[in-house]
Parts: sequence; structure tokens; C-alpha cells
Amino acid sequence: MRQFRFTISRKLGIGFGLIILIAAFVFLLTNITLNESRDINQRINQEYAPSLKALSKLDALLLRSQDLARQWTFVQRIDNHRDRREFKLITDSLIPKQLEEVKKYSVYWPVDERENSEKLEADVISLIVYY
Repeated sequence: MRQFRFTISRKLGIGFGLIILIAAFVFLLTNITLNESRDINQRINQEYAPSLKALSKLDALLLRSQDLARQWTFVQRIDNHRDRREFKLITDSLIPKQLEEVKKYSVYWPVDERENSEKLEADVISLIVYY
């Protein structure tokens, strides 16, 4: 039986082979990580950021309508008052449009968040009716 000897050329060959194997493994891991990062970045830009923007705008409209509702109590006898017209515009037009935009983005959300979105919509509609 012939004994396997580690000559200098075989040691160099194994060493370079291991370096190439490790470099290929690192390249594969880097490629997988970059693809995952690209997917996450795309979801953030196309789903999460617009959803957050739509919800923030809805929040701002609801806060403004709340302020105008308070003002309305002081000027409720004046039908054509500027604050009253703005309040009607927000509650009749802007808030329902914003709810539709939130609904458009909620299809990308997890199921439990979609249920919260439906509850939010029902609560906002109830609030508008209450106003």
C-alpha cells in the first residue's frame, strides 16, 4: 500500500483549494444577504412607507376635525363660518378619501393588522356620524 505524502505542491494545492472554497462560500452568503436586503428595501419603499404616510395623514385630518368640532360649538349659529365649512369638507370628503387610501395599502399588511384597519375604519365612520 502506497502512503499518501504531503509534498509542498500538494500542500499549496489544498491551501489554494480551501481559499477558493471559502471565497465561494462567502460570495454565496453575500449574494443571499444582498437579495434579502433588496427585498426588504423594496417592501419598505412600496408598502410600509406609503402605509405610514397614509395613516399619518389620516391622523392629522382627525386631529384637525377634532379641533374644528370644538370650534363649531362656539360658532354653531353661523352656517357659513370658515371653520364650519372646513370641518364639513374634512368630514365629508377628505377623511373618507384618506380611509380609502389606507385600505388600499392595508392589503399588504399581516392579517391581524388588516383586522385593526377594518376596526379603525368602522371607528372613524362612527366618529364622523357622531360629529
